[in-house]
Amino acid sequence: MSKNTNANSNTTAADAQRKATNLRVLQRLDGSIVDLIGSATHVVVYAFKQSETTTATAGEWEKCDMEGPLFI
Repeated sequence: MSKNTNANSNTTAADAQRKATNLRVLQRLDGSIVDLIGSATHVVVYAFKQSETTTATAGEWEKCDMEGPLFI
């Protein structure tokens, strides 16, 4: 087995371990969770605030008071 393949196997095993741990923690909070299909370690939520005085496509993004890990 090449070093690259071994490294990929270790990464895959570590990713599977991390997913299993995250799933267990989330299931303690909500027992209806059955699987994780995606995740991000840190996200920030923004809301688009449309300006009433300009065209329909004008506006700006405002950072909401919500950030942290994301699980789908």
